[in-house]
Amino acid sequence: MSNSIESLKLSSLFSVEGKIVVVTGGGTGIGRMIATTFAVNGSKVYITGRRSDVLEATAKEINAQVKEHGGKGSVVPIQGDVSSKAKVKEFHEKIASQEEKLDVLINCAGVLIPFRSKATDHNDVQDVQQMLESVEDEDIAIQSSINVAGPYFVTTAFAPMLMKSDNASVINIASIGAFALQK
Repeated sequence: MSNSIESLKLSSLFSVEGKIVVVTGGGTGIGRMIATTFAVNGSKVYITGRRSDVLEATAKEINAQVKEHGGKGSVVPIQGDVSSKAKVKEFHEKIASQEEKLDVLINCAGVLIPFRSKATDHNDVQDVQQMLESVEDEDIAIQSSINVAGPYFVTTAFAPMLMKSDNASVINIASIGAFALQK
């Protein structure tokens, strides 16, 4: 089979083996599952998040699973906060000191500040309006700094490393899972 045909096999076309990946919010939830998937399939995955203990435990668990199943990938925990440009720069520098390029960046860190008042009857317009109006300026500022500015600053910081990849990807994840906690 020629190389051009070989490159069209699913195992080649969709392989992530040997890729360098960063997953913000990689210690829990969707980010953790994404990190696991990449590592099991042969990628070196840097997971970032605010809580070092959670990141360390996640990396240890995933690396044990990968090793147990004969995988080639790994997970490296790097404490990092996406809530400001300065904080993003800190964890970017740690990763950039270890890697020349980045193949995949997944912005998965996110936050939802709970409503300060709850609607007891979701069919009552006034009750729902009161709940919506309970959000304060600082709630929106915190959510925006992490959910909107965070992916921008992370992507901007890693852009030079992404440009060194033959086929770079940036994936932004959003979840409404936190709304389940609102009820």
